[in-house]
Amino acid sequence: MRFIRFIISQKWFQIALFGTVLFILVDLAIRYTRHFGFVPTLIILGALIVPVAFAAYFYRQEYLLDRNIHGGIPLVMASIIFILSGIIGTIMAGVLEFQLDFDSKVALFLSASIIEEVTKLVFPIIIFFKSKYRTDVDGLVFGIASGMGFAAFETLGFGLVTLMSYLTDITDLENILISRGLLAPLGHAAWTGLVCGALWHYRRKGKNIFLAVFAYFLLAVFLHLLWNLAFLSGKSAIMYPSFVAIGVIGLYLVFRRLNHAKRYPL
Repeated sequence: MRFIRFIISQKWFQIALFGTVLFILVDLAIRYTRHFGFVPTLIILGALIVPVAFAAYFYRQEYLLDRNIHGGIPLVMASIIFILSGIIGTIMAGVLEFQLDFDSKVALFLSASIIEEVTKLVFPIIIFFKSKYRTDVDGLVFGIASGMGFAAFETLGFGLVTLMSYLTDITDLENILISRGLLAPLGHAAWTGLVCGALWHYRRKGKNIFLAVFAYFLLAVFLHLLWNLAFLSGKSAIMYPSFVAIGVIGLYLVFRRLNHAKRYPL
C-alpha cells in the first residue's frame, strides 16, 4: 500500500495517468460524435503522454541529485531542448534522409540511424559547451529530453500521415499512437540518453572522452539499426519482441548511469 501511494504521488505517474484519461475521453468523443475536429487533440495527446512522463521522471531525479549543486536544471531549459529537438531535429533528419539513395535496405537504414542519432545530439551538445550543468544526470536529462522530443514529434508526423490515409476510421491511428507512445522510451530516449550520459560522465573523468563517447554513439546507432531492421520484417511476432529486447539493453545502460550518478553525484 505504501508503494502504491508513493507511485501515485509521483509527477511522472500523474502526467501519464491524467494524459491517458484525456486520451480515452477524446477517443470516446470522436467515436460517439464522429466529429473529426477532435482528432488533432487525440494525436497530440497520443504523441506526448509517454515522452513527457518519461522525461519528467528523469527531470525529477536530476533535481533530487543536483539541487544542492546548482539548483537543478530549469524546467524551461529542459522543455526547450524537448521542443527544439522535436521540431528542428525531425526536420533536419527528414531532409537529410530524403537525399539517401541506396539499393540496400541495410545501407539505407544504417544511414538513417546515423543521421537521426546525430541530429538528436545537436542541442544537447550546445548545452554541453555553453552551460554550467555538468553532472552525469544533467547529461541524461538533456539526452532524454532531446530523444523524447524527437520521438514525440515523429509520432505526430506518423499520426497525421495515418489519418490522411484512413480518413473515415481512426482505428489505425489509435494503434499507431498507442504502440509508438509505449515504445518511445525504449528507442530514441534510451539511445540519446546513453550517449549524452557518457558525454557528461567522461568529461568529468578528463580522459579518453572522444573514444569513450564515440563507442557509445556507435552502440546507439547499432541499436537503432537493429530496431529499423526489426521493423522491416513487417511481422508483429518479430517486431515487438525485438523492440522490447533492444529497448531493454538501452534502458539498462541509461538506468545504470543514473544509479552510478546517485552513488557518485560529483
